[in-house]
Amino acid sequence: MSCHAVEQIDRAGYGHTWVHRVDARLKTILAIVFVLCVASFPKHTVAALIPFFAVPVFLGIAGHVPWRPLGKILLTVGPLAILPGLLNPFFDTAPAVLAGSIAIHSGWLSLASIGLRFLLTMGLLLVLVSTTSFPGVLGALARFRVPQALIVQLSLLYRYVFVLIEEGEAMSRARMLRDPQRRLPRLETVKPMLTALLWRSLECSQRLYQVLRIRGFQGTWPAMNTAALPPHQNMIFCCVGLGWVIACRLCPVTQWLGNALARHLS
Repeated sequence: MSCHAVEQIDRAGYGHTWVHRVDARLKTILAIVFVLCVASFPKHTVAALIPFFAVPVFLGIAGHVPWRPLGKILLTVGPLAILPGLLNPFFDTAPAVLAGSIAIHSGWLSLASIGLRFLLTMGLLLVLVSTTSFPGVLGALARFRVPQALIVQLSLLYRYVFVLIEEGEAMSRARMLRDPQRRLPRLETVKPMLTALLWRSLECSQRLYQVLRIRGFQGTWPAMNTAALPPHQNMIFCCVGLGWVIACRLCPVTQWLGNALARHLS
């Protein structure tokens, strides 16, 4: 994962679009309800998940989210999320759907469902950070009376992710300079590289924490003051967003859209 991509997502959270000015608590509530609704579908659901893409895509376009770094992060983390379901097509071989004369097994549907759920939930969380900033999300959680110790842990973890990525990139460049003929490290060097990476990251994080303590860090990050939307516009955003998410969960939106498209094409 490129540190530049993560930094672009982090900087996007301090924009000035109307999505950035929506109350962070409402966006956090929308994200929580969205994740719960997506996760509540049966394991073989595929088509019913597609209308949920309207939420992250709309917020991303309206919030001027940089799509290229977002895609890089999803492509980097995606294989780790899909890895547990790669064996589903081999063990869950019951026919579920007939596409003409071809029977699609349940395992393929569950694998596709895992991939769609990952894209939806991770994509929305990245869009949330890109339109709210991570300190803004933590501020919303603090106003929901989430324990302060958990908020401090999340804030420090988020800051140290940048340290880990930067140290990893530095070690990768050093390895490529020593062995430019190999794009990937040798198997016998992976273990010592990971050990050195964790050790260097720990030392760097301890130095950063000492700097924070010297500068009077008390467990909270200074937040930037941004112009907020009027209350009635916040409520419109909340009602429309939550209404669409709940409708996608309780109603056959995909079937309605398919019937409307068929009538339009006929």
